[in-house]
Amino acid sequence: KQFNYNLYQKYILNKKKKEAMKNRLKLLCVFGCFLCYFFADGCTYSFGLLYPELLANFNQTNSHVAFLSGLIYGIPQILAPIVCHLQHTFGCSRIAFVSAFLLLVSYSSGYYATRIELLWLSVGVFTSLGLECGYISGIMFVSTYYNKRRALFTGITTAGGGVGIFCLTYLLAFLTEKFTYRGAMLLVAGLCFNVAVSASLFLSYERSLKVKKSSANRRHSQQNVDGEQVGFCVGLCQSFAGGRAAVRPRLLIFCACHSLISMWVMLPWTLFYTHATGYGQLNAAEASGLQSAMGLLTALGQIAWGFAGDRANPLYLLCLCMLLAGACCALIGWAVGLASLVPICVVYALTNGGLVSLLTVCLIRLSGLSNLHVTLSVASVLGGATSLAGTSIAGLIADRFGYQAALWTAGGAVCVTSVALAAFVASFDRQLLVRNDDNADNAASVGDADMDETKTPMKPRNSDANCDELNELGDASVHDVV
Repeated sequence: KQFNYNLYQKYILNKKKKEAMKNRLKLLCVFGCFLCYFFADGCTYSFGLLYPELLANFNQTNSHVAFLSGLIYGIPQILAPIVCHLQHTFGCSRIAFVSAFLLLVSYSSGYYATRIELLWLSVGVFTSLGLECGYISGIMFVSTYYNKRRALFTGITTAGGGVGIFCLTYLLAFLTEKFTYRGAMLLVAGLCFNVAVSASLFLSYERSLKVKKSSANRRHSQQNVDGEQVGFCVGLCQSFAGGRAAVRPRLLIFCACHSLISMWVMLPWTLFYTHATGYGQLNAAEASGLQSAMGLLTALGQIAWGFAGDRANPLYLLCLCMLLAGACCALIGWAVGLASLVPICVVYALTNGGLVSLLTVCLIRLSGLSNLHVTLSVASVLGGATSLAGTSIAGLIADRFGYQAALWTAGGAVCVTSVALAAFVASFDRQLLVRNDDNADNAASVGDADMDETKTPMKPRNSDANCDELNELGDASVHDVV
């Protein structure tokens, strides 16, 4: 007995150690997701510092350079269905490795570009594909493997983008001044290869889960592997066909509003540096420092909105933060001087991050977790197409009417769309409340019917016949029946 007790204690101790190691690994994986967004968002939203350099070196108009920024914003979201299917097929770790490799090669090739069209191909297309691989691997990992406090961990993950903007903006400004924009792109390429660290963390956790699979799960996984051999195109169609029930009218309305907001709300990240050093009457150091601070505040805002999304309706929170972000986007066009720009930029930075940290929680609320890879693909495609169009349109507006008009147009469009989305959410909640009341009434009527049935006397069983049957079965059979 003493030996068995000690063995049991050792078993419990080993189980606790394994559980503690698993929890530590999950926390490290949160850091891996944070790192994916650190480089992805950091490279995307600090790219505005290269805007005046590209205008001067390539001697192009605002529309041509803004189109490059639109590719960086839009192409990752347009490619989301393909990347989501690849992630659903091969796992987060492999997609993160692909992200690290693409970012390294594409940014390095941008060093040798002599025409703006070559940058459209290298940075606009291949870098965007690498960025989207980092986005999807980070956000899908934290959304899939973390059931408790999912919104908080999503906020921590997306906060990596704000921290990346804060760090890489300062770094990019310094590198551009010392080595020109070509040397800056070459050095940033080496930094982005650190996404491979996230991939190694994801791989460790995925392997720990594979060890614990039961035989039934192994058979199910083998069926999935066999089904994946039908080909990429057929597999992609099957993925969307399996989740077609998730694409409902309310989801399409939400995605349409989300895409219209995405079309304009990120425009200050592209035009702020050029606008602040011109009409805003700031020098280069003040403009880059303010944009870096905006990145750090965006990280804090993403954590705060993610924390609030666990305790309140995330759809209403999304409408509120986008309304404030749109108002600040328009006010940036009027502000002159550091004293007026700072408070407006602070509010904008704290609110625009809610679009990222609350998106997956809103999609899960509308269509469920099992269909997240489908609904996230739909939202990303629409958002990417409108982002590409919005940035190009803003460049044309800036060429004809100036940067102020572009910011005013963006802010007004975001405010109007946010109000429309709030009205849709209110009507959806009202319909849901009526449906729940109807279900409660039906349940009450069914309960009354069940009570009436329980009042009817039950027929007595033929105990003699049952005993005869049991005697014929024998003692062993009787034990089995009991």
